[in-house]
Amino acid sequence: RDQFTAFLGASSIVVLVLPMTAETAGLMDEQAFNALRPGTHFINVGRGGVVDDTALSRALDRGRVAHATLDVFAS
Repeated sequence: RDQFTAFLGASSIVVLVLPMTAETAGLMDEQAFNALRPGTHFINVGRGGVVDDTALSRALDRGRVAHATLDVFAS
C-alpha cells in the first residue's frame, strides 16, 4: 500500500484498467485519493467497484481530482 500511495502522489494522470477482485475492490478509497497531487486527471475503464464513488466525489470537490473520466460505475 505504501508503494501504491507513493506512486499515486507522483502521478498527474491515473488510469485504472483493473479487474474486480478481492484485492482491487475499493482500492481507490479516501486514502488513495488523498495521496493524489492536486489537479490529477483520473480515468477508470476497468471495473466500477475498484473506486469508492463517495471518496471520488470528495476528491473532486477538494480539487485533488480535476477531471474524472469514468467508463464504468459501481452500481
